[in-house]
Amino acid sequence: MNNSKINYLAVLACLVMNMLLGMAWFGVFATPWMSYIGKPESEFKAAGGTPYIFAILGALIMALTIGWLLPKLGAKNFMDGFKYGFMLGFAFIFTAGFTAFAFSLYPPGQALIDFGYPVLSLALMGGIHGAWKKKA
Repeated sequence: MNNSKINYLAVLACLVMNMLLGMAWFGVFATPWMSYIGKPESEFKAAGGTPYIFAILGALIMALTIGWLLPKLGAKNFMDGFKYGFMLGFAFIFTAGFTAFAFSLYPPGQALIDFGYPVLSLALMGGIHGAWKKKA
């Protein structure tokens, strides 16, 4: 088995999962999140689809990267991938984001909402890649 090959069906599944998770996450946390950022809903509507393009590109980069990295780390199943994804997300996304938020004087609750989502998404992406074995 060639570990350098990325499972592109798993990448696609990760993209779909990421968008569904984002809809659910920000559906649950919409009220406090909108309160933290202090922007009216009309501003988001005026942005159109642009934020979604960036969200999809970001998720694609994360899914490709974790799909490339997990075989090198030896992830063999969902839990291996989930743990690695969580560790990577927490170590790089959450800690860097929380530090930036602290110096920007943003409320900690906003950081938990903003950075909890990509950490959970990366953990689930790891689980998808860990569980989904590409056929030789």
